[in-house]
Amino acid sequence: MPGLALPAVLCASAALAAPVESLSLEQLEAQRRAETAQQRGYQDRFMKESDASGTGDQAQKAASPEPMGLRSWLLETRLGGTTASATGADGYRQGEWGVRAEYRLETLNHGDWLFQADGRLSSGDTGLGLGGGWWGSTTRRSGLRATVTNLGLPVTSHWLADTRVGDIYSELTTGLARAQRLSLGTTTLRGFSTRLYSGGTELRAGWGERGDLAGGPYPGFEASQGRLGWFGGTRPWGERGYVAAQLGVAQGIPQFYTGWLPDSGQGRQDVTSWALAVGQGRSSVLESERWRWRASLLGSHRSADGTLAGASDAQGLYVEAGRRFGRFSHEFGFHAGRPDLYFGDQRLYGGTRGLYWRMDYSALRLNWGLGLDHESAGTSGGGLYPGYRRTALSANVQIALDRQSSLGGSLSLAQGRYSAASEGLPDPSNRSAYAYAFYQTRIGDWPRTRLSLTLRRNEQIVLDSAAATGQELQWEQDWLAPGDGVHEPELTSTLGYAWDRSSGQTRRYPTAGLRFRRWFDSRSFINGNLRYTSTQGNLATSRGLSGSVSAERELGQGWRLGLMVSLNEARTTTAALPAFEPTVYRSQERSAYVFLRWEGRAGQPYPVIGQRADGRGTGRIVGQVFLDANGDGRRQADEPGAGRVEVVLGGRYRTLTDAQGRFEFPVVATGAQHLTVTLDTVPLPWGLASEAGTSVLVPLRGDATVELPLVRSGANNPKGTVN
Repeated sequence: MPGLALPAVLCASAALAAPVESLSLEQLEAQRRAETAQQRGYQDRFMKESDASGTGDQAQKAASPEPMGLRSWLLETRLGGTTASATGADGYRQGEWGVRAEYRLETLNHGDWLFQADGRLSSGDTGLGLGGGWWGSTTRRSGLRATVTNLGLPVTSHWLADTRVGDIYSELTTGLARAQRLSLGTTTLRGFSTRLYSGGTELRAGWGERGDLAGGPYPGFEASQGRLGWFGGTRPWGERGYVAAQLGVAQGIPQFYTGWLPDSGQGRQDVTSWALAVGQGRSSVLESERWRWRASLLGSHRSADGTLAGASDAQGLYVEAGRRFGRFSHEFGFHAGRPDLYFGDQRLYGGTRGLYWRMDYSALRLNWGLGLDHESAGTSGGGLYPGYRRTALSANVQIALDRQSSLGGSLSLAQGRYSAASEGLPDPSNRSAYAYAFYQTRIGDWPRTRLSLTLRRNEQIVLDSAAATGQELQWEQDWLAPGDGVHEPELTSTLGYAWDRSSGQTRRYPTAGLRFRRWFDSRSFINGNLRYTSTQGNLATSRGLSGSVSAERELGQGWRLGLMVSLNEARTTTAALPAFEPTVYRSQERSAYVFLRWEGRAGQPYPVIGQRADGRGTGRIVGQVFLDANGDGRRQADEPGAGRVEVVLGGRYRTLTDAQGRFEFPVVATGAQHLTVTLDTVPLPWGLASEAGTSVLVPLRGDATVELPLVRSGANNPKGTVN
């Protein structure tokens, strides 16, 4: 489980500005305490019958309001282990133990404070191959991660500040955050960052030592090569326009990597980079009859030690635009630049020249879309990176036949060519095709039934396997009708048959899957998502039995006990790869852990307008971000989770997904909450399935589960699913 990291935006600047101007801090606090005394919030307590016979003093004490200032805490420990055989050796075993602590404190005039620390210990084999434990490869037996965050600190009556110290992530000013294609990326650091903001204006700065989060069950910070700093800002202009700029300095970073692991960097180079953007339309959702566009100009100067890659200067221009015309929406853009263009410590991928166009039609019963994408790049890095060109065509359609039935599908055709063959890359000339079609209905009183056909031709779906060629026919059946309650059980089965021609010799084998969730009572449940396919098959990202099963039990008084087992789930790679390369590999590992968690809260929240509904108790949000290969909005067992993706709750509270794409917000106000994903943390070429985000209803003392799908750029955009 990832730690709750960085709440980003305290949207109360406008609400706080007027009172601060007219009242002193002492007057403001006295007024708020008086208002709270007149309208106290719900107290989430239980009273036994025996408590009713208490003395008058005890009753008066129990009825007295809690002090102002919301406080919450969490202490969790996990114990588990991993066995794997995907390293080319005889296999390895590793035991893992970790502890995580977190404390939040809300203050009236000094912002919200968050203290977080993670620690881990391991035994057995370490640092072997692609596995190396639940969270990835590490050569160290122990690790530590610690962060102190202060949010919404009033600097003046109009300006607020967010500050982080410890193990953090580099930042981008809002105007340069990832749009449809341009992604400038973020990096794990041990250092500090600060953000000053007022309305739509902001300034960001930070500096730190580069590193990686490695090991498990809670990743610790491990320093890598180099340092990174940045300074940037965004300023609105006009009604919908903005201008943004940012400088980046990277010192002593690797020139290139010899493998996928962070410690495989070779050489040394210093990079100075800059970016300037001008745009209009800050909303991620296209407005009818109004343009949304952004033009970004980037440049970098690189000086290097050694002879493999010398000094270089590069510039690039990226233009992206979109507009909605009635039921039609259009997204398009182009970019052009010189090779070896960097921003910060990361070399930009996506070609030195490229363009794309996407059109979608949305109506009550018919939705369809078309997309075209082309990019090319010359040889760069002193011959380290081969040149290539690639063209892709995508299409999707979905038709609602009636209230119970629908059909649809998606198609993707791509052709790529490298300038020269290179170890670890596909053949110099590569043509691939992917097609998916489905028919969904209800037969009699049965719940949903879906028949689907998936076809692949020469498609690279994983990094460590041959290209997939073949087709698979599937029958997916819901056995329990969906209900309105949060604790409703679920049961879905999948049966299929595959014709696999990936190796040049046809293999035929059955496939099966099972997805379930069962609540034993309001405090305990078990859920799972399993799939079985051939141990020699190439049509899925996993082989054999894969997926996960988890169970949890609330013990009372804030204590919770849980168990999780994971089998051969595909993993996302953290390597910087071209946009059309596969981004996952087969893990062939088996992991399990148990956890014990204690969490609680005390105090009353300060009444900040627009931040909370009514404060009546809390619940929890648990979910998973996954790579939705077939675009149906539901995670299948062979669709891997997306690790290290940032999920944002209510525009303020943030958390990172773990290696399997899972995330959790443990203490959340009841009622409707809104979840989004930070696009800059999504691995290319994947993007958001729903730019508007996903809404979820949090029950009192219960769990709300949600799946957030990511789709390939230009693919169909289903909504996130909520259970």
